[in-house]
Amino acid sequence: QPELAVAASVPEADAASSPAVSADVDELVSLANEAQLAAEDFAEDGSAEGVEEAIAALEEAREYLEEACELDPARSSPYESLGCVGVQMARLYMQEAALLAEEDEEVSADESAADAKAELLAAASDFREALVRDGRSEQALF
Repeated sequence: QPELAVAASVPEADAASSPAVSADVDELVSLANEAQLAAEDFAEDGSAEGVEEAIAALEEAREYLEEACELDPARSSPYESLGCVGVQMARLYMQEAALLAEEDEEVSADESAADAKAELLAAASDFREALVRDGRSEQALF
């Protein structure tokens, strides 16, 4: 199983950001990265419980990143990280869908697959937001 992507936390404080806000954003991105790494650990065993715990860890990461985006909306790194969280969530929902399909839970599997699609669309939006703020090429995000 390939490792899940975790966006690098590269400080790129906007000139308009105060040092205190920049430090707060850096801390939130760092906490989100830790939660993303914990999600990887939970997902490794491939069990339904591991997937649920991984999703919970990613929801925690998303909360940190959304707060970081609110603190410094001009900064791209929290949006990059949100995009990575969305991709991770999509993988987990697809893993959950496969587990449910094995148990003949077709309706629930379809719902998980739909959740995966929604996560990918949200991730694409987050990556676009990062590009708008940073001006880098799309390849620079991956």
